[in-house]
Amino acid sequence: MIVHDNRPGHLPDGRMRERLNRGTRGKGEAAMMSSPLRARHAMAWVAVMCVAVLAAACGSIPAAPGAGSTATAAGAGSTATATVPAAQPGTSSAGTPAPAAQPGPCGTAALRVTLGSREGAAAGHFYRTVDFTNISSASCTLYGYPGVSFVAAIGGNQIGAAASRSPASKRLVVLAPGKKAHALLDLLDVLNFPPSECAASDAHWIKVYPPNQFSASYVAWTAKVCTKPKPVYMSVAPVRQGA
Repeated sequence: MIVHDNRPGHLPDGRMRERLNRGTRGKGEAAMMSSPLRARHAMAWVAVMCVAVLAAACGSIPAAPGAGSTATAAGAGSTATATVPAAQPGTSSAGTPAPAAQPGPCGTAALRVTLGSREGAAAGHFYRTVDFTNISSASCTLYGYPGVSFVAAIGGNQIGAAASRSPASKRLVVLAPGKKAHALLDLLDVLNFPPSECAASDAHWIKVYPPNQFSASYVAWTAKVCTKPKPVYMSVAPVRQGA
């Protein structure tokens, strides 16, 4: 026998489950419909905030200026200006002074060539200095050996061998206007050579090329010299500071 419970508000088991299932499905569908809506609202809010941040950042960054120029970038109702000073002549980018340029070589016309007052003699050698005085209005430099030989006259032919170079270190000499440098000459006593090899005779001029120059000066000096190409009886040292 089947018994039905017909009390008010009470449904049979089958219809009760069906109603409960319909209620659950309704809530799930509502939740599924509300989730995409909330996501769309959140994405729209994030997009609005990003646009606002980018606009503020772009308005506050000035354009990159070049050296010695002024750059201006327009922001939201404001102007940002940056000025970079140009580097001054004679200074490096770090603000330190650039090194001074080295003076150029002393030309022959900038020098007065004379015989120095220093003389000496020892064991068949005679010593004399050749002095170089800077007569120009600017500093200049001397470096290395001068060329020295005896000649018959100003512009005349060379007599005997030119001076060889004595072994010594070379130094850069900076000559201020009016200052002097010198080179030491070492002459052998030519009378110690056989006459047939030397053919000694008197000479009255020396021809002097300043270091690294191609025009010469002439200085009066009477000395006994060998007139033949050999032997080499004279040597010269590199220039040094002072007289």
